[in-house]
Amino acid sequence: MRIPKKIRDEIKEFCKLNDIEDIDDFILKNIKTGFNIEKYGNAPFTKEVVVEKEVPVEVIKEVVVEKEIPVEIIKEVLVEVPVEKEVIKEITIEKDVYITDDKQVNELGIKIGKLEDIINEKEKNIINIKNNLNKIEKDNIIKTTESLNKDEDKPFPSDDDQEEMDKLPF
Repeated sequence: MRIPKKIRDEIKEFCKLNDIEDIDDFILKNIKTGFNIEKYGNAPFTKEVVVEKEVPVEVIKEVVVEKEIPVEIIKEVLVEVPVEKEVIKEITIEKDVYITDDKQVNELGIKIGKLEDIINEKEKNIINIKNNLNKIEKDNIIKTTESLNKDEDKPFPSDDDQEEMDKLPF
Protein backbone atom coordinates (compact mmCIF):
# COMPACT_ATOMS: atom_id res chain seq x y z
CA MET A 1 0.00 0.00 0.00
CA ARG A 2 1.22 3.44 -0.83
CA ILE A 3 0.84 6.43 1.58
CA PRO A 4 1.12 9.93 0.16
CA LYS A 5 4.40 11.62 1.00
CA LYS A 6 2.81 14.56 2.82
CA ILE A 7 0.91 12.28 5.23
CA ARG A 8 3.96 10.03 5.67
CA ASP A 9 6.11 13.07 6.62
CA GLU A 10 3.51 14.23 9.18
CA ILE A 11 3.42 10.72 10.72
CA LYS A 12 7.21 10.67 11.01
CA GLU A 13 7.24 14.07 12.75
CA PHE A 14 4.51 12.93 15.16
CA CYS A 15 6.45 9.75 15.99
CA LYS A 16 9.65 11.71 16.49
CA LEU A 17 7.95 14.15 18.90
CA ASN A 18 6.31 11.38 20.92
CA ASP A 19 9.35 9.07 20.94
CA ILE A 20 7.71 6.28 18.89
CA GLU A 21 10.44 4.08 17.35
CA ASP A 22 8.46 1.56 15.26
CA ILE A 23 6.73 3.77 12.68
CA ASP A 24 5.31 0.89 10.57
CA ASP A 25 3.70 -0.77 13.59
CA PHE A 26 2.18 2.63 14.60
CA ILE A 27 0.73 3.11 11.09
CA LEU A 28 -0.77 -0.42 11.10
CA LYS A 29 -2.33 0.08 14.54
CA ASN A 30 -3.96 3.35 13.44
CA ILE A 31 -5.33 1.77 10.25
CA LYS A 32 -6.98 -0.99 12.35
CA THR A 33 -8.48 1.56 14.73
CA GLY A 34 -9.84 3.65 11.85
CA PHE A 35 -11.33 0.59 10.12
CA ASN A 36 -13.01 -0.61 13.35
CA ILE A 37 -14.53 2.85 13.84
CA GLU A 38 -15.86 2.78 10.28
CA LYS A 39 -17.14 -0.79 10.67
CA TYR A 40 -18.68 -0.71 14.19
CA GLY A 41 -19.24 2.97 14.81
CA ASN A 42 -17.62 5.45 17.11
CA ALA A 43 -17.71 3.33 20.25
CA PRO A 44 -14.59 2.41 22.10
CA PHE A 45 -13.68 -1.24 21.80
CA THR A 46 -10.91 -2.23 24.05
CA LYS A 47 -9.87 -5.55 25.34
CA GLU A 48 -10.45 -6.00 28.99
CA VAL A 49 -7.26 -6.53 30.76
CA VAL A 50 -7.30 -7.47 34.39
CA VAL A 51 -4.55 -5.69 36.21
CA GLU A 52 -3.90 -6.39 39.80
CA LYS A 53 -2.76 -3.45 41.78
CA GLU A 54 -2.07 -2.95 45.37
CA VAL A 55 -4.02 -0.04 46.75
CA PRO A 56 -2.74 1.40 49.97
CA VAL A 57 -5.45 1.65 52.62
CA GLU A 58 -5.25 4.36 55.20
CA VAL A 59 -6.00 3.37 58.73
CA ILE A 60 -6.75 6.15 61.15
CA LYS A 61 -5.78 5.46 64.72
CA GLU A 62 -6.32 7.81 67.58
CA VAL A 63 -3.30 8.24 69.73
CA VAL A 64 -3.60 10.28 72.89
CA VAL A 65 -0.65 12.61 73.27
CA GLU A 66 -0.19 14.48 76.49
CA LYS A 67 1.45 17.87 76.14
CA GLU A 68 2.02 20.60 78.63
CA ILE A 69 0.67 23.91 77.39
CA PRO A 70 1.48 27.04 79.37
CA VAL A 71 -1.65 28.97 80.32
CA GLU A 72 -1.67 32.57 81.48
CA ILE A 73 -3.73 33.27 84.55
CA ILE A 74 -4.61 36.88 85.17
CA LYS A 75 -4.70 37.79 88.85
CA GLU A 76 -5.68 41.10 90.33
CA VAL A 77 -3.04 42.49 92.66
CA LEU A 78 -3.71 45.54 94.80
CA VAL A 79 -0.96 48.13 94.54
CA GLU A 80 -1.02 51.20 96.75
CA VAL A 81 -0.07 54.37 94.94
CA PRO A 82 0.13 57.68 96.82
CA VAL A 83 -2.24 60.26 95.37
CA GLU A 84 -2.28 63.95 96.18
CA LYS A 85 -5.67 65.21 97.29
CA GLU A 86 -6.97 68.72 97.03
CA VAL A 87 -8.76 69.96 100.09
CA ILE A 88 -11.81 72.01 99.28
CA LYS A 89 -13.03 74.32 102.01
CA GLU A 90 -16.64 75.32 102.19
CA ILE A 91 -17.23 79.02 102.42
CA THR A 92 -20.62 80.25 103.46
CA ILE A 93 -21.87 83.42 101.84
CA GLU A 94 -24.63 85.29 103.52
CA LYS A 95 -26.97 87.35 101.42
CA ASP A 96 -29.87 89.46 102.48
CA VAL A 97 -33.02 88.23 100.83
CA TYR A 98 -36.02 90.46 100.88
CA ILE A 99 -39.39 88.86 100.74
CA THR A 100 -42.11 91.08 99.43
CA ASP A 101 -45.66 90.53 98.47
CA ASP A 102 -47.32 91.46 95.20
CA LYS A 103 -49.02 94.49 96.74
CA GLN A 104 -45.70 96.21 97.50
CA VAL A 105 -44.33 95.34 94.05
CA ASN A 106 -47.41 96.88 92.40
CA GLU A 107 -47.14 100.04 94.53
CA LEU A 108 -43.47 100.45 93.62
CA GLY A 109 -44.32 99.95 89.95
CA ILE A 110 -46.92 102.74 90.14
CA LYS A 111 -44.41 105.06 91.88
CA ILE A 112 -41.81 104.35 89.19
CA GLY A 113 -44.36 105.16 86.48
CA LYS A 114 -45.23 108.51 88.15
CA LEU A 115 -41.55 109.41 88.53
CA GLU A 116 -40.89 108.63 84.86
CA ASP A 117 -43.79 110.94 83.90
CA ILE A 118 -42.34 113.72 86.06
CA ILE A 119 -38.90 113.23 84.46
CA ASN A 120 -40.46 113.48 80.99
CA GLU A 121 -42.26 116.72 81.94
CA LYS A 122 -39.03 118.21 83.33
CA GLU A 123 -37.15 117.29 80.15
CA LYS A 124 -39.86 118.99 78.06
CA ASN A 125 -39.61 122.12 80.25
CA ILE A 126 -35.82 122.16 79.82
CA ILE A 127 -36.20 121.90 76.05
CA ASN A 128 -38.73 124.76 76.02
CA ILE A 129 -36.45 126.94 78.16
CA LYS A 130 -33.49 126.23 75.83
CA ASN A 131 -35.60 127.17 72.81
CA ASN A 132 -36.66 130.43 74.50
CA LEU A 133 -33.04 131.23 75.35
CA ASN A 134 -32.00 130.61 71.77
CA LYS A 135 -34.74 132.99 70.57
CA ILE A 136 -33.71 135.65 73.05
CA GLU A 137 -30.05 135.30 72.05
CA LYS A 138 -30.94 135.62 68.37
CA ASP A 139 -33.01 138.73 69.10
CA ASN A 140 -30.14 140.26 71.12
CA ILE A 141 -27.67 139.50 68.35
CA ILE A 142 -29.98 141.12 65.82
CA LYS A 143 -30.46 144.19 68.02
CA THR A 144 -26.74 144.57 68.65
CA THR A 145 -25.90 144.22 64.96
CA GLU A 146 -28.54 146.84 64.13
CA SER A 147 -27.25 149.23 66.76
CA LEU A 148 -23.69 148.70 65.54
CA ASN A 149 -24.78 149.41 62.03
CA LYS A 150 -26.42 152.66 63.21
CA ASP A 151 -23.31 153.64 65.14
CA GLU A 152 -21.15 153.16 62.08
CA ASP A 153 -23.18 155.75 60.25
CA LYS A 154 -22.45 158.34 63.03
CA PRO A 155 -19.11 160.10 63.12
CA PHE A 156 -16.61 159.30 65.85
CA PRO A 157 -17.31 161.04 69.14
CA SER A 158 -15.34 164.15 69.88
CA ASP A 159 -13.01 164.41 72.84
CA ASP A 160 -15.72 166.10 74.85
CA ASP A 161 -18.13 163.30 74.14
CA GLN A 162 -15.44 160.83 75.08
CA GLU A 163 -15.06 162.38 78.49
CA GLU A 164 -18.75 162.15 79.09
CA MET A 165 -18.80 158.51 78.13
CA ASP A 166 -15.97 157.74 80.52
CA LYS A 167 -18.06 159.09 83.35
CA LEU A 168 -20.86 156.62 82.70
CA PRO A 169 -21.02 153.76 85.28
CA PHE A 170 -20.93 150.77 82.99
